[in-house]
Amino acid sequence: MTEMLEQLGIWGLIIAAFTESAFFVIPPDVFLIPLSGTNPYSSFWLASITVFFSILGAMLGYLLGYYIGKPLLHRWINEKTITKAERLFDKYGIIALIIAGITPIPFKVFAILGGALKMSFLPFLIGSIIGRIIRFFPIPILIYFIGDEAKHYINDQSSSVWMIAMTLLPLVTILFIVKGKKKLR
Repeated sequence: MTEMLEQLGIWGLIIAAFTESAFFVIPPDVFLIPLSGTNPYSSFWLASITVFFSILGAMLGYLLGYYIGKPLLHRWINEKTITKAERLFDKYGIIALIIAGITPIPFKVFAILGGALKMSFLPFLIGSIIGRIIRFFPIPILIYFIGDEAKHYINDQSSSVWMIAMTLLPLVTILFIVKGKKKLR
């Protein structure tokens, strides 16, 4: 499937971004990195397309969760994991969704869960947008400012250092914001 989507170029990126947030597992990064590398000047546009279609897919996932609910989630994950995710949503709300949008965990789980838990749509949408921007925009930023070296580094490190760094950096920032808000109360 990945090879077929690669051959479609930008359309493959659009399909991957949309489906990864609703029901499929191929992350759009796989297509965003090489497409951005071929033309660094279009990398921000490609990241914008990725975010936009990822959000549309998340909205579909939300609707699926809203109308079909937990039985759909049970197709991919066990009850224990669903319960943990529910606690995260209850405790952190929009912050949990932002964190989910950043991590390499399939976003569809959280999009569907947001609908299944009847999360208010506007916070769901805002959290999804923020999380997906934080997830996908470091790629074009690095490629644009560092060039081919960044593309090779991201490709070589994507399964380890890159994913850890791009997950932890925003998470730490969000945790500082959350802790700061608690101190202000």
